[in-house]
Amino acid sequence: MQIKLTKQSLYYWGLFVYVLALNIQGSYAHNMWVVSGSPFLKVVALLKDVAYLLCIAYFFNMKEITLKSVILTLSFFFISIYAVHTGPQRAPLFYFVLIITGMNVNFKKCVKIFFLIQLTTFILYVTLGTLKIYGGDVIDDEGRMRCFLGYGWVNRASYSWLFITLELLYLKKARFSFKLSALLAAVNYYVFIRTNTVFSMTVTMIIILYGLISYCFEKKSQKSFIVYLKKMLKTMNNKKSGSLEVVFFVFTIIIGAVLPIKYNHGDPVMYKLNKMVTGRLFLGKTAIERYGLHLGGNKLQWAGSSTMLFGLNDSNEYFYVDNGFLQMALEFGVLYTGFIIFVYLASIKKASRTYDKPLISVILFLAVLYVFEPYVVDFAFNPFVLYYFSSKSGVNIKDWLFERLKIDKRKQIL
Repeated sequence: MQIKLTKQSLYYWGLFVYVLALNIQGSYAHNMWVVSGSPFLKVVALLKDVAYLLCIAYFFNMKEITLKSVILTLSFFFISIYAVHTGPQRAPLFYFVLIITGMNVNFKKCVKIFFLIQLTTFILYVTLGTLKIYGGDVIDDEGRMRCFLGYGWVNRASYSWLFITLELLYLKKARFSFKLSALLAAVNYYVFIRTNTVFSMTVTMIIILYGLISYCFEKKSQKSFIVYLKKMLKTMNNKKSGSLEVVFFVFTIIIGAVLPIKYNHGDPVMYKLNKMVTGRLFLGKTAIERYGLHLGGNKLQWAGSSTMLFGLNDSNEYFYVDNGFLQMALEFGVLYTGFIIFVYLASIKKASRTYDKPLISVILFLAVLYVFEPYVVDFAFNPFVLYYFSSKSGVNIKDWLFERLKIDKRKQIL
């Protein structure tokens, strides 16, 4: 079999290698043989280096790049360098490489790459974990398969499944049939029983229900297609299209930041709310008071359950901020976080212009998720941050109309 390596496929292969390396690394995150300096980590690091080179090779082979793209690239580069200099790690620079080099690629193919790798590793390790072949005694902790895919207390399986569902929602154009919904719900219930990760399983179930409702609405709308089409055309022609979604996204981020800042342990309402979200408000407030929010990052060290596994910290020293944008602001600075927020907001506007309803739906789900979880930019899970810089994402309005009206494009002259 001959593999044709086109210019764009350089990026796809680079992305494939990188996502695969992250999932392999995360899957073995609780094994002693992946401690610093181990041969395993060196192999994973080498895979990542190969991925960076492939992505950069594609970027410098592009023929079409606008002045706006150049300005955004340089801005993001210097912001990333500043975040690396002030923060605890080099991740912002690596994120920069993967995000910015994805210009002019087919976003749907990128989502398929993530989906393929995540679904394969999910099935493999859930099977091994269920059969108790992998991980031994580490797997079962009061009936919870917490460690079979890494990350300890924040079970990797539940979040892998959540993003797999989001990716499928996008690929299926935000529509799940009855059979698919039933299958996804059954798997979701099984993962919940084995992990007891209530929040992520609840969000996943809401996504499944949303896909099913969209499917039912689509079926019903075909009976009154003219009315439905007029509404959609009015939405597409509205210059403010996407504004409501932008407001929702920003409002959610603000609420997620204000609650920890305003948290008062003596307030019974705030205390109960903090307990409902497993101490996230208190930990967020503690982090802000300890380090503060600055343009640049902080040289901080999280003390989560994964570090405690090898006895590096006492349980009383647990210190981890789950709020995605707050964690990013503390680690990499407000400036870097602001640019990532811009990327998401610009993605919403871009999706509105091309009537990419599935992408808008996914990002609004992510807005809520990021208040409680940190996967704003995590290429083991999240492909959606790549959307804005890709050129072939979304649905062309003309193609969409052809599809809705069942018109053969080859017979039309527009």
